[in-house]
Amino acid sequence: MLARVLFVVALLVAVPARGDNAKVGFVDMNKVFNTSRAGQQIGETLRAAAAPQVRELEEAKKAKAKPERLAELQAKLNSDQDQRAQLEMGRLRARVSATLSRLPAVKKLDEVLEGAPLFTRNDLTEQVIKALDDADELQRQNAELKAENEKLRAAKKVPVPSS
Repeated sequence: MLARVLFVVALLVAVPARGDNAKVGFVDMNKVFNTSRAGQQIGETLRAAAAPQVRELEEAKKAKAKPERLAELQAKLNSDQDQRAQLEMGRLRARVSATLSRLPAVKKLDEVLEGAPLFTRNDLTEQVIKALDDADELQRQNAELKAENEKLRAAKKVPVPSS
């Protein structure tokens, strides 16, 4: 709730600085994180990285470890997860920023803010998600083609292009 209030205050400060006709776009990073392939992959990566610590914590609970030990394990898990999440979210934000610079709709705006959109007409979230997912799909296809080319080269069956 506090974040939403701060966001609205930031918006109110930013818009008058640009003039009465300022056009502001929005990107809902929570939605990007929860629904884009990149965000879902980050979630899977974070869960996988935490799995050994989660197992250790569960085993300690089953073994009826002292509350201090359980608290220590939980604090370590939380700290490590927070650090990983901040790092991965920073990378995702960088990708979103790069993606935004390529969207035609952004060129018509004065400002793009992170947060839940106040106006649906300037909500860029779905465009960002689609662009990220498309880029991920192209990267996956490129990796498949590269692997296929490597197999062909290894088998010395590289097709010769016809002129």
